[in-house]
Amino acid sequence: MPQDAIIPDTHGATFCADHSRAMGEDLAGRGGFPERKILIRWPKAAWRYSRFAAEGMPQDLLDAIDRVQDAGWNVSLIDRKGEPDARHTVLLMPDRLAFHLATGDLPGFVDAVPRGLSVMERFSPRSMEPRTVLVCTHGKHDRCCAKFGFATYKALATEAARRGDFCVWEASHLGGCRFASTVATLPSRRKYGRVAPADAPDFLSAEAEDRPYVPCFRGSAQFDVAAQTAEVLTLRAIAPEHPHAVAQIAELEGPASARRFLVEVAGHCAEVICRPERSYAYNACTDLADNVPHAGFDAWHGELLSLEALP
Repeated sequence: MPQDAIIPDTHGATFCADHSRAMGEDLAGRGGFPERKILIRWPKAAWRYSRFAAEGMPQDLLDAIDRVQDAGWNVSLIDRKGEPDARHTVLLMPDRLAFHLATGDLPGFVDAVPRGLSVMERFSPRSMEPRTVLVCTHGKHDRCCAKFGFATYKALATEAARRGDFCVWEASHLGGCRFASTVATLPSRRKYGRVAPADAPDFLSAEAEDRPYVPCFRGSAQFDVAAQTAEVLTLRAIAPEHPHAVAQIAELEGPASARRFLVEVAGHCAEVICRPERSYAYNACTDLADNVPHAGFDAWHGELLSLEALP
């Protein structure tokens, strides 16, 4: 850690998410989510530290997961109450397909994914639920995801059941434990952090309109981290009058040390300049407990240069 890095008083924080808040670490530009994703339903009680390995998984399935990840797919685990132990729901992105498979079929399915949809026809694909919410509750990976994530999952699942238009899953590690509760939405690939149980009604109302929920928004995964920073900064600026809006972003020429963006959203046009910076935070609760040096993260600091209504 650089000598001039200033670490504010954390007031005795014992969770990395509390420390991140105390540091004032911004959510903007932290919205990465893989485009090619396989989500496998496996009982949460069997999850380990790993994002994709669990107790009771046969070795041929673990080997198949290693192969498909080497081929460019990202694998995570999901679960929810009421799922039958003998069958496994599998969600496949970006194809937006769902499968319901026996344990013995999982290795062959995972190996078939890189070979294309025609090969997977024998696994009886169905269309994925149009609105899917993933909430990281992976307490064996980080304590914050259990402490904050599970309460948020319960609130979102309860609200989703009341509404009847969302499918909510517990998920293994989604990235950014220090931003717990971490939430991702599919197929939009929007990423959120610090989602509280009280956010559930407004969160789902925004997502039902295919709009980001601005108070907890980390960014859209279709953009890189600098563009996500510009996206979130502009949405925050117009949020009081336009709380649910989607941004269109174009990059402009700028200085070598920064990136400039033109962001159009809700009848407004903003110019944003983003400069790289290093962000210091404990990456996990175990780092905080062991008092290991802060990890440095590449981040972008955005500045809103102008914001005007379009004619």
